[in-house]
Amino acid sequence: MNGEKVFQAITDLEDRYVEEAICYAPGNAAGAPGRTVHMKKKRIISLALAAALLLALGAVSYAANAAISTPEAAEKVALEQLEVWKEMGLISQEITFSGPATEIYELEEEQGDSYWYNRLFPHNYQTQWYGEGVGKYSGEMRVDTRSGKVLYAAICAQSDVGMEDIIPGDLTVDRFCGLLAEYWGFSGYRIADTTDKFYGDFPAIDGSVLMKDVASVAPLNYYLTVFFEGDQEGAPMYICLNDFEDSVRLSFGDGHTVG
Repeated sequence: MNGEKVFQAITDLEDRYVEEAICYAPGNAAGAPGRTVHMKKKRIISLALAAALLLALGAVSYAANAAISTPEAAEKVALEQLEVWKEMGLISQEITFSGPATEIYELEEEQGDSYWYNRLFPHNYQTQWYGEGVGKYSGEMRVDTRSGKVLYAAICAQSDVGMEDIIPGDLTVDRFCGLLAEYWGFSGYRIADTTDKFYGDFPAIDGSVLMKDVASVAPLNYYLTVFFEGDQEGAPMYICLNDFEDSVRLSFGDGHTVG
């Protein structure tokens, strides 16, 4: 079993047996913008499974830590996570990146300054699909080499497109944030106001608004500032939607141009 398979096996064990299974709870989504939405939890751990997992972690911890150690592995994981998002209903089923990545950058662990709300960025690979020949969809994804989860993604669709080319038409803001919380392993979220000198100030949007309609609230783009319970304290995630004349764009995660 190679490093990537070992890493995936441990991730599956963590998701299924050790972590508290986090499910999106539409009933918790009622209320005014700015409220904190908690996710329902079901405890499914047993002592026997926990003991087995500890043995597994002790035996292969090094392999797991080094599971994503090459640009090729990072690209493979990024594309796998894209499929995970489709299964979850986060993004359109049509999204695909044609051909190999055009650029892959390795980024070392870094402590962000106040612009980044002092967020600690783990070691990751930034994989990009931009330029001529990439097809209808282009974008980038940054993959955490330890967790295998995507920390930030930007997805663009061009040429006679609408927001539903990247976002399911029935997906609400609350549903999107709830799915992101589930994906990142957080226990809840709070949609906050966004203050920005360049783009303007955006109030916390009502969670019942459809994602495809968010970009129409402001010219060209709209930022959502979201604090997730269990994330680094005081450091928000951002969701941005752009609706240009010939393209649409969705980005979400720890990257932003706000401030």
